[in-house]
Amino acid sequence: MKKIAWLLAILCALCLASCGGGEEPPAQTVTLPALPEPSEPTPEDTTDYALLFTTVFDDLAEAVSEDFEVMKVASGYKIVKYKGTDTKVRVPEMINGVAVTAIGDDAFRDRADLTVLYIPDSVTAFGTDVLKGCTALYALRSPLSQKEGTSHLGYLYGAETFETNNTAELRELDLFALGGDLTSLPAYALYDCNDLLAVRLPDSVTVLESYSLYRCESLKYLNTEGLTHLKTHSMAFCGGLEALSFTEALQTVELGALEGCSGLRRLTLPFLGESRTENRYLSYLFGAADPAFSESFYPAKELLSEVTVTGEITAVDDYAFYGCASLRAVHLPDSVKSLGTRAFSGCRRLTTVEAKGLQTVRESAFQGCWYLKSVSLAEGLTSLGVNVFADCYRLETVTLPKSLTAIPNGCFFNCRSLVSIDLGGATAVGVNAFRNCTALQALTAVGGVRFEKGNETAEKLQKA
Repeated sequence: MKKIAWLLAILCALCLASCGGGEEPPAQTVTLPALPEPSEPTPEDTTDYALLFTTVFDDLAEAVSEDFEVMKVASGYKIVKYKGTDTKVRVPEMINGVAVTAIGDDAFRDRADLTVLYIPDSVTAFGTDVLKGCTALYALRSPLSQKEGTSHLGYLYGAETFETNNTAELRELDLFALGGDLTSLPAYALYDCNDLLAVRLPDSVTVLESYSLYRCESLKYLNTEGLTHLKTHSMAFCGGLEALSFTEALQTVELGALEGCSGLRRLTLPFLGESRTENRYLSYLFGAADPAFSESFYPAKELLSEVTVTGEITAVDDYAFYGCASLRAVHLPDSVKSLGTRAFSGCRRLTTVEAKGLQTVRESAFQGCWYLKSVSLAEGLTSLGVNVFADCYRLETVTLPKSLTAIPNGCFFNCRSLVSIDLGGATAVGVNAFRNCTALQALTAVGGVRFEKGNETAEKLQKA
């Protein structure tokens, strides 16, 4: 009941903050709940997986194995059986000047001593149960089978369909480097391969098809530099991923491409949402079809703390980061001129926003950012919206630019830790802009300022 009463009191006060007229109500005493300190994230995995791929596979370049039983087929040579004793094996690309194009049924079956296997791009056909029983294989570099219905990794281990991809042997595989010249990672290719730690894609792959990496729960590394399109649920429930960085090559991200990526801490991308023009809000990546319902779609472990936007975008849309309670820092390009309504509202742990080119910050853009302590807005800003910093309970210092001439209704409502503010060029302060700013001790202004109702504390400081 106490919590409900507190919420009602806050809602009533906010309604008054946005109201421009009427009698000034008596000041309300609101007891705020203790704000929990944000927990420190656990250390990240610092393994250099890119280097690990180089060490494991590229060092096999000169170690081509010769102990194979082969047969001539129409397309070249087929590996029938590996007969050697090496635990790290590289299949030759050519034999006597003729390409090796196929791996036959059971070619490496029950080789429990095999730990690393390199299959070249010349191979385009695979038989059944090629790797069945390879219980020690932890690193595999191979193309996928191109026959219809077999382009899932588990097929090499005897899985007839992608639903049974996660065979006992495949659960021992840590590193997988995709070979071949595919332009996309096929749908369901690595579906449910939930013990894979790292996947390396060839430069030719630019698209992740739907469900291609679905539920790779242990995945720590994926090279994403060349990706242009992420289809729906392509990386969903990859809970082990801690950092993702997409380049300017990225063009579209379909709904829920990163849904359930509960371990994600840092995200770098050229735009927010679906594309540079559509559904431009962060939670779209995590499955929110409407930004108003964002909060329940963000990673459940609440680790996502840093987002960097690298593209030349000019606006952060309404509700762009709304409800991302774990977010601590956002880095925006200087090209951003405006922040939309409730753009960061509900980002309770937010402490840092870098956006040097702002001209407009709209209604409630930072409302409820509990841990925001200091705000300094650069010259060029001309407009702040109603309630823009309302309920920023720990906000202590604010510096506004000379280019700003007015402070709107409810702008700093309930900022109970606010100690000092430089009004910049503002000469007009709206209704309840500083209501409940009970800690305010210092106010700087260029000249006379006209205060509307609900700003008695600030007004007294100006006259002092």
